Amino acid sequence: MTVFEENGRLTGEGLEVVGSALFGEKWKNPLGKALGVGGSRIRGVIQGVRRSPSGWTPEIKEMLESQIDRCKKALSSLEES
Repeated sequence: MTVFEENGRLTGEGLEVVGSALFGEKWKNPLGKALGVGGSRIRGVIQGVRRSPSGWTPEIKEMLESQIDRCKKALSSLEES
């Protein structure tokens, strides 16, 4: 699986990996909304019709880091119970 192109842009496969990690099975529209684009733009990248903008990579990394933080806090609160 190739997650990044040589220039650091996410591939369609990479977008699927991070999108499903962030938003679950029906991730395309929620990820598009989070990035300020329509679901059709996301589908275009997945299908190889469009390239992902270079700006998506840092935005998505930030979303993943935020989710990791939320998960760690939730786990910590469960362990304290």
